[in-house]
Formats: sequence, structure tokens, C-alpha cells
Amino acid sequence: MTLAPPNKRVQGEQEIIYTNNSPDPMPLLIFRLYLNAHRAEALRELPTSSDFMTSGIAVEEFSINGKTVPWNDPASPLGSINFLGSTMHGIVLPTPLASKASVSIKMRWSYDLVRDKGWKEGALDENSFFLAYFFPRVTNYSDDGGWDTKLFTMGREFNNDFADFEVEVVSPRDYVVWATGELQNAAEVLRPKIVASLKKSRTSDRVLTIAESPDIRGGQVTARADTLSWKWRANHVPDFAIALSNHYRWQASSVVVDPASGRRASVQAAYPDDVADFEPMVEFARQALRFGSTKYPGVPYPYSKTTIVLGSADEEYPMMVNDGSNIGNPSAAKLPENAFTGFVATHEILHSWFPFFMGINEKRYPFMDEGWTTTFEYLRNREELGVAVADQLFKDFRVNGPGWPQPSSGNELPIITPHDSLFGQTPVFAFNQYGKAALGYLALRDLMGDRAFKMALHQFMERWHGKRPLPWDMFNSFNNAGVGNHSWFFKNWFFGYNYMDLALGDVRSDEGGHAIVVRNTGGMAMPFDLVLTYVDGSSERVHRTPAVWQENARATEVKLPRARRWLRSRWTLESSSISTLQTMIGSADMNDISEPKPAWLRVVQFPVTRLILLGGFMFFMIAVNGTILLKFADSPILAALLVIAMDAVGFATYYAFVRYIERRPVSELALRGMGRELGIGLLIGAGLYSLCVLILMILGIYRIDGFNPWSFLLPAAAMALSSGVFEELLFRGVLFRIVEESLGSWISLAISSFVFGFLHLLNPQGTVTGALFISIEAGVLLGAAYMATRRLWMSIGFHIAWNYTQSGIFSGIVSGNDASPGLIKSTIDGPAALTGGSFGLESSLIAFLLCTTTGIVLLILAVRRGNIIPPVWKRTRSASAFIP
Repeated sequence: MTLAPPNKRVQGEQEIIYTNNSPDPMPLLIFRLYLNAHRAEALRELPTSSDFMTSGIAVEEFSINGKTVPWNDPASPLGSINFLGSTMHGIVLPTPLASKASVSIKMRWSYDLVRDKGWKEGALDENSFFLAYFFPRVTNYSDDGGWDTKLFTMGREFNNDFADFEVEVVSPRDYVVWATGELQNAAEVLRPKIVASLKKSRTSDRVLTIAESPDIRGGQVTARADTLSWKWRANHVPDFAIALSNHYRWQASSVVVDPASGRRASVQAAYPDDVADFEPMVEFARQALRFGSTKYPGVPYPYSKTTIVLGSADEEYPMMVNDGSNIGNPSAAKLPENAFTGFVATHEILHSWFPFFMGINEKRYPFMDEGWTTTFEYLRNREELGVAVADQLFKDFRVNGPGWPQPSSGNELPIITPHDSLFGQTPVFAFNQYGKAALGYLALRDLMGDRAFKMALHQFMERWHGKRPLPWDMFNSFNNAGVGNHSWFFKNWFFGYNYMDLALGDVRSDEGGHAIVVRNTGGMAMPFDLVLTYVDGSSERVHRTPAVWQENARATEVKLPRARRWLRSRWTLESSSISTLQTMIGSADMNDISEPKPAWLRVVQFPVTRLILLGGFMFFMIAVNGTILLKFADSPILAALLVIAMDAVGFATYYAFVRYIERRPVSELALRGMGRELGIGLLIGAGLYSLCVLILMILGIYRIDGFNPWSFLLPAAAMALSSGVFEELLFRGVLFRIVEESLGSWISLAISSFVFGFLHLLNPQGTVTGALFISIEAGVLLGAAYMATRRLWMSIGFHIAWNYTQSGIFSGIVSGNDASPGLIKSTIDGPAALTGGSFGLESSLIAFLLCTTTGIVLLILAVRRGNIIPPVWKRTRSASAFIP
């Protein structure tokens, strides 16, 4: 591509290698020409000015597999779509393109940039351009609809296919170019000092100014040739955008987007130096990527960078954002300084997951794009701006702003309605696909509980990213995630002609209590709060999730005990727009607050009862396994098989108890991530113990005297499989988890670690020092592994590997038990502070330092992932603050 500002002419040459990945032979190709929407003859749904008009894109040369073919062929049988102003163009291939075959298309084309910033693309000023939707592309061919032949009429968004891009932008010197993907030849187009600053920014949390406007104009930024060729590459993205300017300030930083691996993404911004609300833009974008990667959707940012450019579109592109300034915007004045600009930028950046990463057809099903992004945006706003501000912002821009429809307006269409069939219905897009869809996802979160909701969302994303999912793929993924079938909810919210309208009905009272009828006039399965005001001036909220509407979509009865007298005139039902959903955001398990439970279930679900029943069973199984280990000590293979069978019983009992007594998804034993986390735990456990031995060898304390036969590896297997599974189910799965529900993560960690450590005093060689050391080094590490992952697999893997490596390989004493010979014959001679004495290496300073350090690292990871649960009294205060 060649650009020469201030000349608005854009000239391009391109080659498309198109592969037919469908099973069908393709006799023709359909090209998408978005820029023809600027032609006077084009069909448009939005009013435009004369400045919007251009002659569109002109294809000047066209060849197929090296053979020149006329672009405009009067004899083409596709003349019905190849008309002036059409945003599609069909070409009949010389021979049909077979399945899995490829064809080479070469084109030369040109167009004029629109002068009034166009429709999300154009000239930003005389020397700053933003190029989007500019190149001819083969449109999408899918298995559910064949070729996408819907014209682009500006009333909806896009449906582009994934592609790998290599783009070369030729521009004059002293113009900086930003684009989708990664710059491949920075040293050829930028001065060494700029290259170094840019490289430094990619590992920095600080915002670095790469170049100021005077630097660019003064020749201090780009190389000095008259024209420069900027080479960019981007893989598996659905579009490509470009910006350039000779006077924009350039800033950059980076942020960790994958805490597990430490991977960072570059964050850049380009804007005139007099636009004050863009000054914190890099920090806004860092926060957005961090939130999206670790909170919602909670999947690491899939790309290597993002760049936000000052324009006017408020639009997203793969790895690029074109946003306007909000200085002087009355809406921005209602928020803290620059917060509105950060809110808009965050919304566009969160589109990186939906639609780009997933491959959503945002033209037909924008509720899978804008709906999800609006959901994430709202959750982010609650965190960054506070609940009251986030609620009001949602009401202003997702409810009142687009004109929330009245039930009789005729616009309350089902969310599932294909938007590309609603010509001229832009208002439906504004409220149906943003606010209404987001409320549906938030209501689903309330129904499922945060943990199950996120598990199902992640399963959907893992299954379908890059595969262009349909709504039914999403619904089925949620239903198949092992957290319940919610078809009734999807039918109600996405397929029905329902609307949001609740009303209080009859009230019945007797000696047992009160029953209040809530009528669902609109039929939407929405959560609600019943607010009771008592005669003493106090008030109480009773929450109901959408589950109450599953059996009867039109009415439900809220039963309340006769506790205190309330004022009949002060019953309030809160159910309007986002305030309906306010309580669900503050709780991870609001689905536990539902219809009254039977007395026996309330007793069994009481935390102390669960600790006694499930914890007692696990303790009993530990004793059973101890008997097996003693009885079959001479038959290690049989002992291991019996222990594995007992482990299976333990897992099954734990799963059944949680699923059918606690009545929640057993997310701590989720199979997703099991192999990876179990493997990491095994590696950490074996590695840490081996490192302890290596340090003792270096100090001359541990000496290898020889090796026993390989059969000596077997006896420790049963012991490790028993202790690793049942002690983790007991101490982390039961004790830590149940205590954490009420007392929070930190108190639960302290209690579970103390109990875990001091129960080791029951071992034959147990010591107080050993118990104290295990409480800290192992209790913290194992608890932190659970907190960081919210699953038991890593702690189980660590526990098994540590015990097995200690006994089966290095012949060490395991936690004060009697020593058993393993593979290595060894002699340990040194101070007890380093060897652990009769208790074993767990009581040594070496193990204490290594394991405690590892535990602290995992705790930091848990904090960064937002996995710390506050105690119930802090949650209560927070929840009350959420109420506007």
C-alpha cells in the first residue's frame, strides 16, 4: 500500500491465497467491498452528507492463478450483485475450487479516503489517516449458510473470515505507522533510540513516551529515507487496520495478560498532545487488558499488543481502537475526570474476545458480540467506578439512551432475531443486542452462580474460539459444562417475546409466617429483590434468582417467617433495569438463595454438619487406607491397587456430597485443567524435594551409598496415593473450603494449615517443631495451590509427588513416620536444623524456606487472579454498599 499525506489517494496491490476449507467445490468467489458504501448509488440505512461520498474502490487489475481476468465482465452470470454501488462482487472461477485446494488472486486497486472521517475510517485531519475495511476480501463461506451475500448497508456490523496478513505500508518519512499485528522491521523505519524505547516498553509497567510531536516533525523518530516501507504481520485475525500521523504523541507500556506464564502484551496510544483525556489512555488500556484476561471473560488476551488511536469512531478492530475525545461531552462531565473516555476505550478493547477471538458473526448475531462485551464492561465499571456509578452508566447508555422499548412499541423482538434481516431497524440493535442481551447474561450469572457461570463461559470459549460459533453452540456449551441444563432460561430470554415487568400480588399471613405473591407480567425470567421495611425503621432484602420462574413463568410465592412486624405500605419490589441485578454481582453463589429448603437439608448443609459428615468420612478413609498399607505391606502392587480403589470411592463420595447435598457444581474437581494442574503439582513436589536433597549433598550432609533394586520404588506408591488424595480432600476440599465460606480465605488458610500441621503429632516420630514447620511450609503451599487455581488437582499432585519422592526415591522419613527403604541407599549426617531429625526433611530449614517461598508465590498469584474471598462480615458490608 502507498500513502502520501496530505494526498488522500490510497493505492494498493495485494495477493490473496484463498483455501477452500469446506467440503464443497466452489465455482465462484464472492468479494466484499465495504468502501463502496461511499458511492452515491450504494444502499444505506443511515443518513450521510455530501462529504461522505466518494467513488468507492476501483479494482484496476485482477488475475486468478497468474491469468488476467476482467473484474467487470458484462457477460458474468453474477451481474445481479455486481452493480454500481454494490458492496459485493462475484467472480466465476475458470474451474471450480476443490475442497482443500487453494487459489491465488492478485489485485491492484485504489480509492480516496473520505474527508469527514467516514464511517469508522477516513482522514482524521490533513496529516493523520485511519484505514479500516479498505481492502477487497473474499467474504465468509460457512456450513450453515454458504456465501454471505448480504449487502453492507451501514445498519449493522461485520462478518469477516479469519486470515493471516502480511502488509507493507509505504509512506513518507516523519510519518509513524501503527497497525494490526507486529511491526517486522522496526530497525529499518525507526531511529535506534526509538527502537530501544519501544523495546523497553514491552517489559515495563510504566508508561513511556516513545515520541512527542516535535520529535516526529524534527526528524528524530523515523529513518531518513524519503519514503519508508513499514512491514506488518498478523496471524488468524478477521480484519486489519492502519493508522498514520506526522504529529501524534506516541506512548507505550505493557501489562501481564497471562499470569500463569508471565506473558505480556504491548499497550500503545497515539494522539495529539493537546487532547487531555487521552493522556491516561495507556493506563486505561492496561487496566482493560488485565481485567479481561483475569476477571471477565477471564481468558488471557489472545494477541501481542493493542493500540488506541485518537479518531472519532469509538470502534474496535483486531489489536486497534479508533476512539474520539470526550472533552466537552455532557455525559463525560457526570463521571470522574477522564473516566468516560476510559469506559469507552475499555468497551472497545474487550471486543478483542468477542467477536475477534471467537469469530462471532456480529452482523447476524450481535448479541454474542455486543451483549457479552457490554456484560464485561458493566462488571469492569463496578470494579473501577463503583456500583452506583456503574449502574447509572448502564441505565444511561444501555437502557435510556437507546430508548428502551415499551411493551406495546412493537420493537420488543426476541434477542435471537437475525439482525441482518432487520433492515432499517437500527434502534433494535441499540437496545436488543447491548442492554437486553447483557441483562440476560447477568441474569444467567445470577441463576448459575459466578463460579459455575464462569466455568461454562470458559468451556464455550475453549471449545469454539476461532470456529465462528452460532448461538446454539453457545447454548449447548453452557448446558454441557456439567453445571446444569438451562434451556428453559435461554428460551425465555433469547427466543421469547417477553419483557421486564414485575408486580406485587396477594399477601397471605398465618401463624407460620407470610407468603407474598410476585407476578411476572412481562414473562421475563429475571431476578428480583423484595425489600421489607419494618416498623422499627430497619429493612431487609430477600433475593430470588431467575430459578423461581422455571416452573411457573407468571407468578411465584415468596415465603417469609413471622419474625417482626413490617409496614404493609412499605413493601417494595426492585426489578427495574440494572438495579434488578445488583445483588448478584456481590456474591459468587447467589443461586444458593432460592426457595425455602426442607429442614433436614438446612441441617445437613449447615457448615459444622458438613465438616463433621464429609470430613469425618475422609478421616475414616484415611484410617482404612492405613490398615490396607499395614496389612499388605509385603504386596505393594496389591496395596496400590486397593488404595486407588479407595481413592475412587473418596472422589465419588466427595462429588456426590457436593453435588446433591451442597447442591452446587463440583468446580474444585472440574476435569477442565486437571491434567495441566496435576502435572504442575507433580513437578513442583518432586522438584522441590529433589532440590532440598541436592542442597544437602552440596553441604556434605546427604551421601548416596548405592542403589536398591527397582522393586523398592513400589511400596511408597500406595502411601503417596493415599495421603496425597485423602489429605487434600480432607484439609483443602473440606476444611479449607467450608471454613472459607464464612471466615474468608486468609483465616481459613491459617486454620486449615494449623490443623493439618498439628495432626502430624499423631505420627510415631511427630515433633512440635515438625508440626509447626508443616503448618507453615506445607499448609500454606497446599492451601495457596488451591486458592490460585480454585481446584484441588495441583495440591493433590504436589502432595503425592513430595511424599513419593521422599520415601520411594530418596529413602527419607515422611512427616514423622517410620522410614522405609527406597531406590537410593543413603546416609544423612548433619544438624537436625538442616536434616529435620527424626521427623524428616519437612522439619528442616531448607524445606521450610523453599516450600514457604513457593507458597508465597502461589498466594501472590491467587491475589492477582482475584481468588481471595473476604470474610462474611466484610461481604455483608460490601453488599449493603452496593444498594443504590
